[in-house]
Amino acid sequence: MARVLILCPTHDHADALFMSLASVRLQTVTDWRMVVICDGSPPRTLEVLEAICAQDDRISFQTFEKGERFGEAYRDGVLRAATEEFVCHLSDDDIWASNHLDSMLRLLDHGDWGAQSQLVCGFRGIPFWTPVNFGTSVVRKGFDNHEFIAGGLNNVAYRREAYLKLPVGWSPAPAHLPSDCFMWAKFLRHPDISVASTTNATALKLPSDQKKARKFTVDDSMAHLGPWLGRVNAPGTLTSLRTEAEFLPFMVGVLTHHRVGHIPSFVEAMAASGLRPVDQYAPTDIRTGPEPIAVPLSDVQRDHWELAHLTLRCFGNEPSASAQEWSVRLGDRLQLARRLILSAGRVRAIDMTRALTAFEEGPGNPRAAAGISATLAIEQNDLLKAEKLITEAEERWPDVHWLRPVRTAYNDALAKRHKDLDA
Repeated sequence: MARVLILCPTHDHADALFMSLASVRLQTVTDWRMVVICDGSPPRTLEVLEAICAQDDRISFQTFEKGERFGEAYRDGVLRAATEEFVCHLSDDDIWASNHLDSMLRLLDHGDWGAQSQLVCGFRGIPFWTPVNFGTSVVRKGFDNHEFIAGGLNNVAYRREAYLKLPVGWSPAPAHLPSDCFMWAKFLRHPDISVASTTNATALKLPSDQKKARKFTVDDSMAHLGPWLGRVNAPGTLTSLRTEAEFLPFMVGVLTHHRVGHIPSFVEAMAASGLRPVDQYAPTDIRTGPEPIAVPLSDVQRDHWELAHLTLRCFGNEPSASAQEWSVRLGDRLQLARRLILSAGRVRAIDMTRALTAFEEGPGNPRAAAGISATLAIEQNDLLKAEKLITEAEERWPDVHWLRPVRTAYNDALAKRHKDLDA
C-alpha cells in the first residue's frame, strides 16, 4: 500500500501534464499514489491523462463538473476516501526535483504540517524565493486573520490524520483569497497541529500571475517547462537558483509582518522572524514551531536584507537608526534605494515623508522621488494624488523615464474605476 497520496487538481492545462507528471514519476520515493482531479476538464486533458495512466498504474484521474472556484471541494472527498499516511500536492504545470517527496517526508518527521520555501522560475530569467518560517506565532496568527505572507501548493505536505482533525477541510475559498492559503490557514489556526519549516526548495513553480499577463497557452507552458524538466535534477541547479533569487519585496514583508524595525541587530531581528542567516553554501535545516531556520544567503542577498531592516529602523514607527546612516550605507545605489522605499511603502511600513526626504538628500533626486510617490498613489487607489503628481512631473521633467509607464498605469486604474462604477 502506498504511503503518500499526491493530489493534482487540473482544469485545462492538458499537455503540460506530460511535464509535471513526468517529474513525479522520477521521484526517488516510489511508494506513492496520485489522483488527478479534473475540474470540468476538456477532452484533450482527459486524453493526455489516459495516455499517462496507461503507462503508470500509480496514477489515476477522477472527472467532475466544473466546481466553484478551483473545485477545492472535490479534493476533500478524495482525501477522506484515501488510506495513505501522508498527503502532497502537485500544481499541474509545475515540476518537482526527483528528491521532492523524500524532502517533504523529512519535513513530516518533524511536524504534522510542513512547508518548504517556494522557488519560482520567472520568465525574465530571475528566480524568486520566499524564505519564511510558518511556525512563528506571527505567521500562524496572520494566516488566521487571512493575512498571508506566503503560500504555495507544491511546497506543502501534511499528515492525513492531521487533515481529519480539521472541522472543515478543502472547500472553495472566497473570491478575494488565494485558494491554497485559505486551506493552509485551517491547519495553522489549529492548536494541536505542529508546524515544520525549511528554506529548502525542491519544486519549481511557473508564476501564475505572469502566465495570465502574457496570455500563456498550453504550448507556451510546455516550452517553458521542458528545459527545466531536463535541468532540475542536475547537481547544483536548485542551489544556484536560490542563490540568484530576487526577494527584496518579500524581505521587507517578512520583517514588517514580525514588527522588528525597533531591533538594532539584524541577526536578532531575523531570529525574531524565525530565521537564521547563514553562508550561501551552508545546508538548509528543518525546525518545528518558531525555532529559527537556516537561510543560506549570498553576499548580495544578505546586503539587501540588511538594508531592508535598516530601512524599517530608519523610517518605521519606532526609529532606531538615522536617515544619514541609511544614505551612507546605500551610497549611490539609486535603484536599490527606490525599490526599498517602494517595497516598504506598499506595506505601509514607513513614514513616506521622512523616507522620501532622505532619498532625495541621499542616493536619489526629486524626479525619482516623484515617481515613487505617483506609483504608490496609483497602487493605493489615490488617483487624485497620482494625477497631481504626474501632471507636475510632466511640466517639470517631461523626459523623465518613469512618466510614460506610470501615466499608463494611472490610465488603466482610472478605466478600471469607471468600469467598476458602471457595473
